[in-house]
Amino acid sequence: MLPAFAAALAGAVLVVSMGACGGDDFESPPPKPCNEDPWVCGSGQTCWVNQAGTGFECLNAGPGAEGAACDLTIGAVACQAGLFCNTAHVCGRFCDSQDPEKACPEGLMCAAVGIQNPETLAIIGDVELCVP
Repeated sequence: MLPAFAAALAGAVLVVSMGACGGDDFESPPPKPCNEDPWVCGSGQTCWVNQAGTGFECLNAGPGAEGAACDLTIGAVACQAGLFCNTAHVCGRFCDSQDPEKACPEGLMCAAVGIQNPETLAIIGDVELCVP
């Protein structure tokens, strides 16, 4: 009789504790935008300024290889996957100043570059890029 009572009690405690957990209390934070984590973009994509010029999104990559001349055009990707048009107007790598595995190649430094909408002059946000 005691084992049956203990099993019923354990089942009741489990139901009560699961009911008290509520799904909204433990929601994960929203994902970072791609300018903060450009490695979230899928294969064949790169993080670029969105069509509205108000933020960043993963878009299909453009033709420019690393080191190719480029212009940052809103919504029109100039650089290949994993690259962004840097301050020297060449397609360069993204980097992460806090992660040694995502550091720049020798001779370049990782710097936060402020991206501005050329039409409205509004600051869109920062991107960490390998720059000379």
